[in-house]
Amino acid sequence: MKIQPENTAITTGVSKSAKELERQSNKEDRILDYGSGKFRNSKYLKEKGLHVSVLDTDFQIQKATEEDKESFEDIFTLETYEPHSDYNSVLCSFVLNVIPEEEKRKEALENIHQSLKENGKLFLEVRGKNGILKNKYKEPYNDGYVIGKNEIKTFQKPYEKEELENLLKDKFEIEKIQTLSDSVFAIAKKK
Repeated sequence: MKIQPENTAITTGVSKSAKELERQSNKEDRILDYGSGKFRNSKYLKEKGLHVSVLDTDFQIQKATEEDKESFEDIFTLETYEPHSDYNSVLCSFVLNVIPEEEKRKEALENIHQSLKENGKLFLEVRGKNGILKNKYKEPYNDGYVIGKNEIKTFQKPYEKEELENLLKDKFEIEKIQTLSDSVFAIAKKK
């Protein structure tokens, strides 16, 4: 069985977390889209006049079109990225929930924390239980599910509000957290 988190990347619709980040940002703010996927949220934020850097796995970045790659000054791969406190905000939209290993999720949050300036904000959105538990092509795996009916499968970890609060509380001060129809959304400030 081959699990490919990159196969969860979508191109339609802008996430709630990206829209909220845009509402709370100034034009001079520097933003990191951590797990940019197919750049849907990055493009939206850039169109709104914000300075956006993108970061994803080398595999995902290689799949991006040349036009997309040329649209962004700063494109980082997870494999070579070294966090530095450069960003006012980090967007992490539907990323933590596709990482099969709990330790790697914690590592991602640590990278995000180190990427933020003092008092910088994390805009985080993860899958909730509703959509994942309704999927008829799921098998339990680690603390989530492998989803898919062919040989290439994706991993989804469903989150509840309290679980996300516990994950963030050591490094972030939670400003807002809410459960939406199919996701859990949080805004948290770097401690």
